[in-house]
Amino acid sequence: MRIDLPLRRVTAYEDRAAFEREGAVTLTGGPLELEIEGVSPLVSDAHLSGALLDAPPGAAVDDVRVERRWVSVGGESAERRLALEHTLEAAADARFVTEQSLARSAERRAAAERELARFVEASARAAWNGLDVAAFGAGERRLAEALQTADTAVDAARRALQAATEHEQRLQGLLAQGRATRQVLETLLRVRVSGPAGAARLRIRGLYPCALWRPTHEAHLGRGPDGRERVAWTTAATLWQRTGEDWSGVEVTLSTARPGAGADLPALTEDRLRIRDRVPKPKVTVVAHRETAAARPDLDAAAPGVYDGGEARVWRAGEPVALPSDGRPLSVALAHFELPATTSLCAVPEVSGLVFLEAVLRNGERPLLAGPVTLLRDGAHVGVGDLDYVGPGEPFTLSFGSDDRFDLAYERKVVTEERMLGRDRPVYVHEVELLSRVPDRIRVEVVLRLPVSEMAAVKVVPAEKLCTEGAPRPDADGRVRTPLDLIPGRRRTLRVAFGIDSGADVHIPPPW
Repeated sequence: MRIDLPLRRVTAYEDRAAFEREGAVTLTGGPLELEIEGVSPLVSDAHLSGALLDAPPGAAVDDVRVERRWVSVGGESAERRLALEHTLEAAADARFVTEQSLARSAERRAAAERELARFVEASARAAWNGLDVAAFGAGERRLAEALQTADTAVDAARRALQAATEHEQRLQGLLAQGRATRQVLETLLRVRVSGPAGAARLRIRGLYPCALWRPTHEAHLGRGPDGRERVAWTTAATLWQRTGEDWSGVEVTLSTARPGAGADLPALTEDRLRIRDRVPKPKVTVVAHRETAAARPDLDAAAPGVYDGGEARVWRAGEPVALPSDGRPLSVALAHFELPATTSLCAVPEVSGLVFLEAVLRNGERPLLAGPVTLLRDGAHVGVGDLDYVGPGEPFTLSFGSDDRFDLAYERKVVTEERMLGRDRPVYVHEVELLSRVPDRIRVEVVLRLPVSEMAAVKVVPAEKLCTEGAPRPDADGRVRTPLDLIPGRRRTLRVAFGIDSGADVHIPPPW
């Protein structure tokens, strides 16, 4: 017995989706086999399960299995094809009659044209011989009118032939479509139930691939009613699915759990014993520079996974979702809230020659998952940024575009510092020049980097004499943040310099 069991609920993961189909069934008593159509052929056979809800005591689902078969679809029925063939034959006959009519009209026109030519020739001979040609005028007009009538008949016959030909071609196309068929994989769910007669609800759970979601965000920087800067934050889920089954009015749950993640035992490394010479040898340490930077997104690579900080999170769409199986994205809003913001102008000369508006925010009670952020400022779109995972209550920063009212120049220099005792030391200088075209006095924070030593024998020492703002105070990552107060139209110069001290047995290559 075939029943309708629509798709009710879907739980989307980062690489698959779990579904629930549910509907009412009538148990007839004893064994009963049910068939459910319209199922995706990608459904996983190993993850199917069924249950009867609100059923009479003793009623249960005995078996759930998937049946796939190739069926021919398309084409018209034999009666429809026969009717099209008869219509096509009639159209071919009509086209033949129209061709004959055109041929006859063309012959009559040719005859009228020949008769008019002979009459004109006779009229010319009569005029040459001095005869009265006034009588020829009426006949010439009569023949010209006959030729014009023949031209009109030929044009009408040509139009009729063109219409008949197009009608025949359309019928030929319809007949070709009616004869064409294609193979389609049809999937059925066969469910065996048993128990006493009565009404119940059948629920089928399963899993299929080719469905996923990724978090996206929208941050709108503006001012609240109190005049303070705030960011209106919207978190959304972008859904894709190409399972072969359309989602229509489905309750969607978004989960960061990884049901497909396996547990791999760590591999043991080799433990080798070696013979070492007891005589000490002179040791020379060679230092290598390592630069850590954020990797740029690879647009050709697969979409990154959903990172949740190690704790599975669940969101639910506020309303039923309609998503066809065409692989196109659909955005579903999950949360909307506001965060207080503190903005400042910031420049990172080593990376960009622009000055950016940076906002410092503090997250609320729920985490923000890593993903793209659409940035808006005062209603205008300023770009798309990337957001790393932000835990509850954790501060983070966002850039809301550049400010074109500043000119920035950056240069790296190497200066030799002469010493009275010991060898001379190279000093590495960051030099930044800033020019403001803002009408008022304004502050810009300039961020530069100093190397961070991971060895006790190597020390990074600021060269205070060459620094314009005194000895820099880098943070644990070597970043030096220097606020500069800029006066309109006046150029401001910032220099940050450092040297590297090490022992004689340590070789350090230049950092630049």
